[in-house]
Amino acid sequence: LVATLTGDVNQGLAYSRRALDDLPADRIFLRSIAVGNLGMAYVMQGDIQSAIQEFKESIALARDSGNIMFAVASLSNLGGLYLLQGHLKLAEVVYHQALELATTQYGQRLPVACRALLGLSETAREWNNLERSRGLLEEALQLSQQYSETGELVMYLSLARVLQSQGDGEYALDMVQKAQ
Repeated sequence: LVATLTGDVNQGLAYSRRALDDLPADRIFLRSIAVGNLGMAYVMQGDIQSAIQEFKESIALARDSGNIMFAVASLSNLGGLYLLQGHLKLAEVVYHQALELATTQYGQRLPVACRALLGLSETAREWNNLERSRGLLEEALQLSQQYSETGELVMYLSLARVLQSQGDGEYALDMVQKAQ
C-alpha cells in the first residue's frame, strides 16, 4: 500500500501479488488486506474494472474474517468507483451496505462509517439534494475526527463544495481554511 500510495504502483502490485502467493488460503484477514491493496493499485493505474473485481473479493474476505473496518473501507472504495462511473443508484446501494456494516445493533455508528457517509453525501450532491448531502457530511466529519486526519480533510473539502453550491461562500471558505 505504501508503494502504491507513494507512486510506485507497479511495485505495489508486485508486493500485493507476492503476499497473496505466500499467504496460506486460511489467512483470510491478511488476504483481504492484500486484495484490497491490489484494488487500490489498479485504481491508481486507471484499471477500474480490475479494481472493482479486487474490491469485491476484498469485501468478501474481510467479511469472512470479521474485519469490519476493512470491509467497510473496501465497500466504500467500490461505491466510489461506481460513483465515478456515473452509476449513482448502484453506488448508493453499496454505500448503504457499508453504513449498515459500520453501525452497531444499537444504532451507534463506528468511526469507519464516515467513509460510507461521505460516499452517500456525494451521491446526494450529484442528485442536487444539498441539504441531505450537507447533513451526511456533518455527521461524517464528526466520525472522521475519531478515524483519520486525511478523512477529515476530505470531509471539509466536500462540505465546502456543498456550501458553495448552496450559496454560502463564506462558510465554504471557512471549511477550506479548516482543511488547510
